[in-house]
Amino acid sequence: MAQVAVLYEAFSGDASLTTTGWAFDGPPNKRRGVPPINYTLPQLLEAIQDQQQISDTGAFACEPTMVYLVCNQHTYSAETLYDALHATEYASEKAKWLKFLNTTAVRAEPVGPLGEAFFEILYQVQLQELFPSW
Repeated sequence: MAQVAVLYEAFSGDASLTTTGWAFDGPPNKRRGVPPINYTLPQLLEAIQDQQQISDTGAFACEPTMVYLVCNQHTYSAETLYDALHATEYASEKAKWLKFLNTTAVRAEPVGPLGEAFFEILYQVQLQELFPSW
């Protein structure tokens, strides 16, 4: 969500997702009488950044206790672009994330046919264990 929203803002010049925001509102909420939940892009990025700051790895769990590297890469891309557009510092945990990737998530031994290294793609938070991508 964050990456698509920031890309939209960057390419269109429309900052309404930052200033006005949007509402999450769907049939399950309507049936229960729950009012729409309103967000702005800064609120979304702050919520993500809060999770990154309390994490030892600089990552957030995309599913309960499971960190997918690709989810976090999208988020850091969004934060970095938003920071460039608005002079903010949402990507403040990026160095911690990159250190985790470089020291833990990149396979030490290349396994590709051309000698290339690969990332592990899934980190289980409670076990503090990476799972291979195959």
